Amino acid sequence: MSQAPAPTPAQPAERRAASHVAVAKLLKRQRRYAQSLVEWNSAIALKDDETDWKAERAEVLLALGDINGALADITECVLSDTDNASYALTLGKALVKARRFDEAIVTLADMLRRNPSNLDTYLALAEAFEGSGQMDAALQVYDSLVEAMPEDTFSHGERLRLLVLLGQFDAAIAAGEQAYNALGKSALGLRLYLNTLIAAGNNESAKELVEKSLSSAPDDAYLQHMVKALGGADIDRVDPAASSAYFDGIAATYNTLMPTHYNYRAPVLVASAIYEARPRLWPEHPNRQTASLLLDLGSGGGLVGVMLYGISFEMVGVDVSKEMNRAAEQLQAYSALATDDVMKFFSQDRRLYEVITASQLLPYFGDLKPVLEAVYAHLLPTGVFSFTVETTDAAGSKGYQLDPIGRFRHSGDYVREQLKQIGFNVVSSQEETLQNDDHGRPVKGLVIVAEKPEKK
Repeated sequence: MSQAPAPTPAQPAERRAASHVAVAKLLKRQRRYAQSLVEWNSAIALKDDETDWKAERAEVLLALGDINGALADITECVLSDTDNASYALTLGKALVKARRFDEAIVTLADMLRRNPSNLDTYLALAEAFEGSGQMDAALQVYDSLVEAMPEDTFSHGERLRLLVLLGQFDAAIAAGEQAYNALGKSALGLRLYLNTLIAAGNNESAKELVEKSLSSAPDDAYLQHMVKALGGADIDRVDPAASSAYFDGIAATYNTLMPTHYNYRAPVLVASAIYEARPRLWPEHPNRQTASLLLDLGSGGGLVGVMLYGISFEMVGVDVSKEMNRAAEQLQAYSALATDDVMKFFSQDRRLYEVITASQLLPYFGDLKPVLEAVYAHLLPTGVFSFTVETTDAAGSKGYQLDPIGRFRHSGDYVREQLKQIGFNVVSSQEETLQNDDHGRPVKGLVIVAEKPEKK
């Protein structure tokens, strides 16, 4: 009777490597890049001749900002298979990030000659042209994309961003109207057109656009709010119904557009501030601790949850938008997600949290006292609150100002004074660029960590 061949030593290693790859891909899809990198490293250490794995690790390294590491991986992949379009695209993106624009243009243009239908290659090529100062060439790429794919939000947004950046406001307004109509007068299309008018200093036309839209949708809470914002109304917070209507409309593309088109840094900054204030919560700390309970206010698409995954036994997210919570569910970072206004949530919640976060929630509040008092009441003694605010030097006597785009900006002194009056200790306060606006201009603000003192 014949016997099965004895297993070779390589077989268990291959199985272990495959297990690491499966986990790495899952974590990558969930945008948990640091954890994904650990798994890719383990897989490649066991089997280092898989170029597809190294290409995926290069994408993760790019997401984490390790450009040199990404270039090393993807260059090896391209040299092993010069006809692989996916490798070439990742190399082009890495060269752009490394500001080696001329090399990126050559790489991406060559790829387009071989595969002229890849949208991501066109976008990367436009970015390379822009980085090299060839603005007309970049605009031509965006014009071609908009013509070929009139319903692609990202292409419209990038063209508008560049036109505003170049000060070509008449062309930007015309392109904004084109985007609005091409995108079916959707929430995203309205945002692009509306913010283009505001960027061009044409607030009156912006208000007319909102009022016209409101006439056909009189119950739209977001449009009602924008009429107030453009009219300089004296209000103390954005109506939760307006936030819900707006974010429900953009939720489908939020987690794709925010980190790319809007350079959305606030979740990373909020998470980093937590780790700086409480180093032992860092998952890789040799003497790590785990927080008991974390609350993420205005959890949105779940990007803060991804950054802080694993630091607490339980992580709860609350957001006013049902559709944003559905997007967050896809990332599988939270123990529970609640769809509610944060103030209503606080009024019904009796738990105490060790960590509370709020990435870009407070710009929807003018008067910060009620929400800061609620946070304080729901923190454990020595618990910390990490959050962002958008800032202005023109806040006036109230300490905050409603911007025409519909969010509040605060003075740093006002925020710190409110924290002090409520009883917080300010652990850190850093000026940062929180994100870009629709046209690539930096949105400045503060990243603050405040601590509830221990009871004496």
